[in-house]
Amino acid sequence: MHEGEIAALKRSAGTIYRLRTSDDTLARSVCEDQPGIDAVRAVGGHLEFAAEEAAVAPLSAVLVQAGALISELTPQTATLEDLFFSLTEPESEAAPEPAVV
Repeated sequence: MHEGEIAALKRSAGTIYRLRTSDDTLARSVCEDQPGIDAVRAVGGHLEFAAEEAAVAPLSAVLVQAGALISELTPQTATLEDLFFSLTEPESEAAPEPAVV
């Protein structure tokens, strides 16, 4: 069970960032190699990753040096629903088995 203020809960969840570059394939590889950047994944036409704010500035410099020019790099605010599911669902929860009728 988790108790506390919503603001503290949001801070403890870390920040998810949305990233779009001139070369998202290269950017994903760079992100995966950067310390402090976690859970990199492609979502639609952009990348998302988890990071503390201190890891983002060095990442942006490395991306530009690698040739992946940044067109968007924005923090995404977690919704209360996101926070609820992160607290109540196990990380490795598998998809439920289909019902046999």
